[in-house]
Amino acid sequence: MASTAAVGMRLDAYLAQAIPGDQQGPGTDADRGGTGAGGCAAAKSKQKMSGGEAIEIEGEPHPAPLHATPEDIPLDILYEDKYLAVVNKPAE
Repeated sequence: MASTAAVGMRLDAYLAQAIPGDQQGPGTDADRGGTGAGGCAAAKSKQKMSGGEAIEIEGEPHPAPLHATPEDIPLDILYEDKYLAVVNKPAE
């Protein structure tokens, strides 16, 4: 449900604010019919919001990739099998 603060905002601007990491804009799902707002089957990204609309977004989420890097640290492994690993990690 769109907040009442969305009054007068464009749909794409509201989604960019309401869903962190969302990249709505021209040529995205909002233009191709992947987003519906206010009972519309498909909404344009430039549609103005009146606040309180129900918004439905179709498709799979695309979370930002993790940027984790492995570290070469010694581990005290107490037990390990194909389902479980028990690691002794001293408090720091």
